[in-house]
Amino acid sequence: RSYYIEESLLKPWCEKNKVSQIIQLGAGLDTRAYRFKPFEETHIIYELDLPIIINYKNEVLKHKKPLCRIIRLSTDLATDEWVINLITNGFNKEIPTFWILEGLAYYIEQKTFKNLLIKTTAISADHSKIFVDVCVPALAELKFGPFNRYFKWGITFEEIPSFFKNTGW
Repeated sequence: RSYYIEESLLKPWCEKNKVSQIIQLGAGLDTRAYRFKPFEETHIIYELDLPIIINYKNEVLKHKKPLCRIIRLSTDLATDEWVINLITNGFNKEIPTFWILEGLAYYIEQKTFKNLLIKTTAISADHSKIFVDVCVPALAELKFGPFNRYFKWGITFEEIPSFFKNTGW
């Protein structure tokens, strides 16, 4: 998944958009800002996640130098607080944005996720893009293992276009 995002989506994005914002909602422990060579100083990465994740990441990476400007924001994506937090920390609605929601969709309630997508659409400049990975309903219904026991919902392949269209994407 990370390789696909970087090589097939972000690399062409960075070549086309010399100035952009890359927003990682539910960033987790991702380290793209430190290792993905196409990022230049003109790209800004915003990493949003829960305070425990952001605090841990700040501590572990405090002596490392990112390849571009990085802004980490402690926030709860289940509330609208993240939008205000993003805007008050320099997010510009006029600059193209690449949204990365990697490994996030199926861990939060579908209604909350749909609201999240609607908010991203509302504050995105023209020509912004989004990456979201989803899972099928059968996988979401399995309730075992270290990860999928926390899955909240899934979506069929046929439902994907209308689901995203209804959120503005």
